[in-house]
Amino acid sequence: VGVGWCAEPVDNPRISCIWADILGVARTRPDLVEFFKENSAPVIGDGKNTLFWQGTWCNNVSLMEVFPRLYSLSLEKFDSVYVMHSRRNSGVEWNLNFRRALFQWEVEDLHRLKLLLSNAPALRESVADALHWKADPSGNCTVFSVYKWCENSFGTVCKVSDLLWNNVSSP
Repeated sequence: VGVGWCAEPVDNPRISCIWADILGVARTRPDLVEFFKENSAPVIGDGKNTLFWQGTWCNNVSLMEVFPRLYSLSLEKFDSVYVMHSRRNSGVEWNLNFRRALFQWEVEDLHRLKLLLSNAPALRESVADALHWKADPSGNCTVFSVYKWCENSFGTVCKVSDLLWNNVSSP
């Protein structure tokens, strides 16, 4: 659920060829990336597949982007919401670990972060994290919804694509 869009070349051998191709398109088509970002809404379940700092699971914002200084000091940059949630003090207050003691102005940021986290969605045991696709009434990302956006944004560029699209959906 914590989808990351990078602008740099993908040299990580652990990334699939398909995902590397998608990121390649993302580098050349920032408008398409924005379309996906605008239409993807995380639905938090158990928090196991959502990154605490990078995901947009809390008030539809990335904690990493809202609190960049705290993120840079965090020792838990890649922990899931589930892991962070399970380590809360007394099951209530979030227990965040930093590589050094915070300065006063950073403590103020931490208070703002904890206030934001006090309104975080509750985790739901045995329910997987998911993405809700706002561009289709089904809530699922469909090729048709992306095709329609492309058509609305760029017009019908090639009649061959219409022919192929119609043949794919025909029995």
